[in-house]
Amino acid sequence: MRESPTRSAMSLSKLGTSTTTSGRRASSWRSSCSRFATTAKLRKDSLDVRSTRAVREIIRALREQGRCILFSSHVMQEVAALCDRVVVIARGRVVADGTPDELRARTGRESLEEAFVQAIGSDAGLSQ
Repeated sequence: MRESPTRSAMSLSKLGTSTTTSGRRASSWRSSCSRFATTAKLRKDSLDVRSTRAVREIIRALREQGRCILFSSHVMQEVAALCDRVVVIARGRVVADGTPDELRARTGRESLEEAFVQAIGSDAGLSQ
């Protein structure tokens, strides 16, 4: 039976610590990301659908283990689905901080994307 992309990614990432060839212990996150990135079908600047789903499941599994994950993205749907806490930075300053629900409530917006735009103060984004 063929292994699922998620199980494959999880086993390839060997979440935990690993030992380098010099005998030193490598960062589990760095080695996990490195192993996954080399096995995922990377395109120019994104993952394919199956790999994206596998990464989501890995992030959820790490969160369930109580690990802290720093997730940087401009895709607010992913942020809303994966993050317990969101920090919005615009022009080098923190302009919003809270849970996705708190940010939506504070800005009076229904979507996190709209809350983000409200928080940064521009419909055009940061290019102005």
